[in-house]
Amino acid sequence: MKRAKITYKVTNDEEHAALLEKVDALMRINSADTTREERQHIRAMGEALMAYEQSIYEIPEPSTLEGILE
Repeated sequence: MKRAKITYKVTNDEEHAALLEKVDALMRINSADTTREERQHIRAMGEALMAYEQSIYEIPEPSTLEGILE
């Protein structure tokens, strides 16, 4: 039986801060001591945090050749 994918959704700054604290606590555990499920949660939380950040912080596309090359 295939397990359902773990997902998180962040919709505001308070949720962002709370989830960031959870990720921080899990990241402090030695990677050799984390379970597969904990690593899946860390990844899913990271993806949710990144999606939220990308939705509120607009990064303009580079307009110069130098910016494009960077």
